[in-house]
Amino acid sequence: MLDVNPYVRFPLLVMNLMIWLIGLALLLVGAYAYVDTWTQSDIPTHIPSYNIFSMFVIKMEISVMLFGVISMSLSFCGCVGALRENSCLLNVYSSFITALLLINLVVGLVVFFLPSQIKKMLSETFSMELIVHYRDSPDFQRLMDSMQERMQCCGISRRNFRDWNANMYFNCSRANPSNERCSVPYSCCKRNSTDQVVSLSCGRNVLNMTDYDAWFQVYTGNCLDSGHRYVRENVTIITGLCLVFVILLAFVQMVTQALLDEILIIRRIYEKFYERAYDMRAAHEQAEPTAN
Repeated sequence: MLDVNPYVRFPLLVMNLMIWLIGLALLLVGAYAYVDTWTQSDIPTHIPSYNIFSMFVIKMEISVMLFGVISMSLSFCGCVGALRENSCLLNVYSSFITALLLINLVVGLVVFFLPSQIKKMLSETFSMELIVHYRDSPDFQRLMDSMQERMQCCGISRRNFRDWNANMYFNCSRANPSNERCSVPYSCCKRNSTDQVVSLSCGRNVLNMTDYDAWFQVYTGNCLDSGHRYVRENVTIITGLCLVFVILLAFVQMVTQALLDEILIIRRIYEKFYERAYDMRAAHEQAEPTAN
């Protein structure tokens, strides 16, 4: 009995089984994080507007769950298609792999040849709305604090840390009764080399300082410039990772196509065999009355 080459089928089965398990883990982690953060006290009175890309960045739990579902669906097509020799599922799987390959290739080329487009994309994703509604949305607050701490920046636009004057709680106007008046979030504060613990009040009265005085206390550069600088400094690493993914996806696509070709060849052989067997049977049935 003819069968596909096990050295083609089994690597695809094992790889997709691992991807399915990883996707399941991501789905469970994302669901747990979403349920854990979405409590009644977290529901904001003002629901900020998102564009599609910023929504996936801000609602990271949804992004993780979506990535998990896509990984599970993709690996299901590859695993079942290889196991059952289902050319329809394998064609769907091959189409997804091709799309992912092209996406990785485009990302790598954009990062390497058009780094200025990265800054444009960041400016469209991280708008001043993150600062204006910092206290209104737990998602915005978590994202801004995480971004400012990790990238060592404060603010989004060219006004740098003074962007926080646009927030009603940090605004420096005399009519502002907030005890955070003229302050910036603690995530803007610099950390001493000896003490990594930051006081929550370390950003108090910073907006009343000169740029020179504020430099000793908080990060004075904005996060868009910091993000753009990070991409420029690590362009080789990012492009290299994209290239590795392109090579891996190309290998998977090659194995998938080889399996599809074998299935098609075996199917044609069986079609020819059964067609010949049917013709022989028909000829035998026609010969029997003549013999009688």
